[in-house]
Amino acid sequence: MRVAIFLTGQIQHRYNVIPHIKQMFSSLGNRYGLTVDYYCHFWETQNKYFYYIDDNMIEMKLPTEDSRDKNKVASLLSPIGYVCSSYDELWPYYKIMASNRHTYLSDGEWAKHLYTNIVDNKFTNKSIHERVFLNEYDDPFRSFQEWYNCHVDWCKFVHVTNQIFSAAKCMNTIAHSPTEYDVVLKWRYDLVFDYHNYGNMLYKIINSAANRDGYHTEIAWKGIDWSEPYKTVEDILPDDVVSLGDVWWATNQNTNRKMSVDLLNKYVDNVLETADHEGGQHTWIYDAIVRSMGIPIHLHGKLRECIIRYPSTLSSSFDDGPINFEELMDNNIRAQPHSKYMRDLDYWDEHSISRIRDKFILS
Repeated sequence: MRVAIFLTGQIQHRYNVIPHIKQMFSSLGNRYGLTVDYYCHFWETQNKYFYYIDDNMIEMKLPTEDSRDKNKVASLLSPIGYVCSSYDELWPYYKIMASNRHTYLSDGEWAKHLYTNIVDNKFTNKSIHERVFLNEYDDPFRSFQEWYNCHVDWCKFVHVTNQIFSAAKCMNTIAHSPTEYDVVLKWRYDLVFDYHNYGNMLYKIINSAANRDGYHTEIAWKGIDWSEPYKTVEDILPDDVVSLGDVWWATNQNTNRKMSVDLLNKYVDNVLETADHEGGQHTWIYDAIVRSMGIPIHLHGKLRECIIRYPSTLSSSFDDGPINFEELMDNNIRAQPHSKYMRDLDYWDEHSISRIRDKFILS
């Protein structure tokens, strides 16, 4: 059986996780007769915003990737194909959303100004330096606030869209590959699982995906915030607000081709049509896949995986045999449920805005 594994996310300080991922899938390939090809998506460091600004001036910011890590990963995994993207490739999707959102949401004056400033390109391609608002705008204080509203909204949009964008890029590359794959498996640069004890479970999922159209993953749950997962797909009612697991997924090539064409657009449509308190990444991917694209989902239960926040906790013994996986999770995903990038998005209170405002000359 031939499997295409595509990797997405930020590498940053977690390069040391990648050799374990390679060993993990090499071991499974040898154990179950799988031929594994890798595909990768990488983020470039330039063009993070639709204006120019020094990251040292802001606290809420998009992450920066070291190109040397990209080269090391490519050297280690020898991917069949890889795609490099910059954040500004999301700009057309964001602009469509910003242009239409006022017809869906009622955010008052804030939404009106955000819509106007985005559509009118008030800050597009501007150099945002300490005197820009004083020198180039009639009302410096108001213009600063309007720019910062745009900055916050852009950063949040990239945060909730970049994973699906990365996946879409890889799925499209695999869909147009001359190699026909039985299964396409989505993975992350910082994700490992207990392959010594749960390898047979993943093999069964891969085998199921090869023989059954649809999106195969571990869990879905009712509502936006985590709650008790659905036991079966049949438990999901038509009007339920559903969150779908997306840390990893598996499809056959037929489903992969369908998702590569429509997933990103359908996902952004759902981001547009719901307010923050009504949905999130997990609900948007469910609505995109199931309700917009009509792709069935298949839930297989927890694979016992762990997102690695602190690579030093993942010792070489991980590859030698069963380890204390609960301790590994305690030291990583449970110790830091959200990435540093997501925490950066919290700089939106008055105190944070005041600190940023003080870096500009407004009068």
